[in-house]
Amino acid sequence: MNEWTEKEEKLLEEYWPDKDFDFIQSVLPKRTASAIRTKARDMRLKKIPKVFPKKDSDIIKTGKELFEEAIKNCERNLARAEINNEIKIEFPISDYPDGMILVCLSDFHLGSKFTEYRKLYEDLETLKRCDCAFGLMLGDIIDNFQPSGKHKGGQNDALYPLPEQKKMAQFVFKNYGQHFLAIILGCHDDWSFQSDGFDMAEYFEQDINGAYLGYGGNIILKVGNIEYKIHARHTYRFQSPLNLTNSIKRMHREHGPFDIGIVAHRHTPDYELTKLQDHDVLCILNGSYKPQDRYSLKLGFKKSNIKSFAIYLDPREKKMLPFPSLKEAEIYLRGLRQNGKENDKDIQVLKHL
Repeated sequence: MNEWTEKEEKLLEEYWPDKDFDFIQSVLPKRTASAIRTKARDMRLKKIPKVFPKKDSDIIKTGKELFEEAIKNCERNLARAEINNEIKIEFPISDYPDGMILVCLSDFHLGSKFTEYRKLYEDLETLKRCDCAFGLMLGDIIDNFQPSGKHKGGQNDALYPLPEQKKMAQFVFKNYGQHFLAIILGCHDDWSFQSDGFDMAEYFEQDINGAYLGYGGNIILKVGNIEYKIHARHTYRFQSPLNLTNSIKRMHREHGPFDIGIVAHRHTPDYELTKLQDHDVLCILNGSYKPQDRYSLKLGFKKSNIKSFAIYLDPREKKMLPFPSLKEAEIYLRGLRQNGKENDKDIQVLKHL
């Protein structure tokens, strides 16, 4: 086949993010589906999944409109106080024939002198580069220790004061937010709301390709032909130092059934694939980019190497495979794609027999 022309590359770059695959094939009739997908990966192009509901743009409103909207916002905020927020996101098999990778992001603690900034930056760059990986932000964006309250001593471990911490957070969401499917409020983020009414996680909703879920909720991912129900929070009750996934199992009893339960907060990562209510459930306790601080050192906690679990979701059968990082999940995906190419070659040979 001839080399790709500049016009073809521009068409692919323009239409790949948000157009259906059938439309892309119609504007590139001389290219096969496999060639189009391979070229998109070579150009590091990334599809934008369909998100329901999509946040409406803000407009200048009259007093009556503001009053009517206030009624709706009150109802919405009351619903957020409950644990019934839900969004649905579709990953069509024509755009994601090899499935997708969900990356559990949490506990950045930007501004702390204990945060592993190089590792965080590398992981965010990997997320941005990987064409089928998307993040779920589970809270504690900045360290955010206040000069009052029972945690006031934590400000002595700050690398930067709060204004600089918020600038770092803005950088993260402006540059990587489009690769996040949802954002959840963490306890360190909530301190801002308690002190001045500013909900930091809700503010950054404008930068993500998804929705703010308050203290937690459901994310329904339809990957190809398979629907995965995820219930995620920053933290939950019933925590146990001897059974780290206990709170997720109890969360399944209270708010299930779901396929994947995810919490963060504790900085002690763990996972378990178990059977609850007669079906398989993946329990994820996510890690942290701040693996230690003076409090954890005092209590004798060990430093963890796992920062963000990555979960591969299959598009043709219900398969949920956890990996200790996105890089390991990428290796698995490359293996799947390589096997797929080999299978395509076998099919072509059979056609000629």
